[in-house]
Amino acid sequence: VIGEVTPAEIAGKIVAGLRPAEYDRIQAPALGILNRVTPGYRLPYYSRLNAAAQADFAQKLAPLAKWIDGAIERFRSGLAHSRVVELHDANHYVFVVDEGLVVREVREFLLKNRMQP
Repeated sequence: VIGEVTPAEIAGKIVAGLRPAEYDRIQAPALGILNRVTPGYRLPYYSRLNAAAQADFAQKLAPLAKWIDGAIERFRSGLAHSRVVELHDANHYVFVVDEGLVVREVREFLLKNRMQP
């Protein structure tokens, strides 16, 4: 992938459709492996963008990063029995890129929260 393939109007529609989850409805223990995106986050193709496209990327990233910050805090505070593993500027496919971390965290969570017969 060397650039965006999604039509420009889709990003706005995604952001407009974001809604906070109703965490108060969840009673079971929950594991969140969550990616906090900073304003300095860059996708692999960013360096190949021209200056205008880089500025557009940064402009679109800022509101998404702010929403993600809030989403992480809502997860952390809204779920009584949650565990948060917070990543920073991680790859979207962290379960492939850092498989060891994901496997370790899931196993630890499941062992800690397993149901007793």
